[in-house]
Amino acid sequence: MERLLPLARAQLLLFETEGTRHSYVANGPVIFVRLTAQLQERIAMLARMVRDQKLQHVVMPLIAADHAWSAHHLHGPESQLFLDSWLCVSASEIWVEWSRKPWREEDPPVRFATGPIGLRAVMPIDFMPVREAALPAAISAATVKPYHKRLRALLEAERVHEMMSRAA
Repeated sequence: MERLLPLARAQLLLFETEGTRHSYVANGPVIFVRLTAQLQERIAMLARMVRDQKLQHVVMPLIAADHAWSAHHLHGPESQLFLDSWLCVSASEIWVEWSRKPWREEDPPVRFATGPIGLRAVMPIDFMPVREAALPAAISAATVKPYHKRLRALLEAERVHEMMSRAA
């Protein structure tokens, strides 16, 4: 794998679990993220948001289209089946956090994180183009119609919340 990784470097990010590494075995799951053009644009947009809003970092859920797992299983493959992962972006670094859901519901989920990687080492973050999205001034009735019941329920929930908070 270490010989093939330099060939795939332009398309692949490798995140290793934080902690000590024993010979050629990682401390936990190793996460490979496919660095597509769309994902690079999203990462650049999130990094700009962090800088503009003066945030510590933002979190984006990773879906199957964005990443793939290659894991070293300590207790067998079944222990790592239920994983939720998030791509975390700060102004200068990127890392992945994930939680493992246990088989038994009474056990709490276990949360892990990878070591951070510098954004400038991954992509030319300073030269990524800014794409402004123009939003329409008004939303048409045809656009809202499929979501009419949900929007009405949301308005009702907001009204009930406002009543309860004023009563309290």
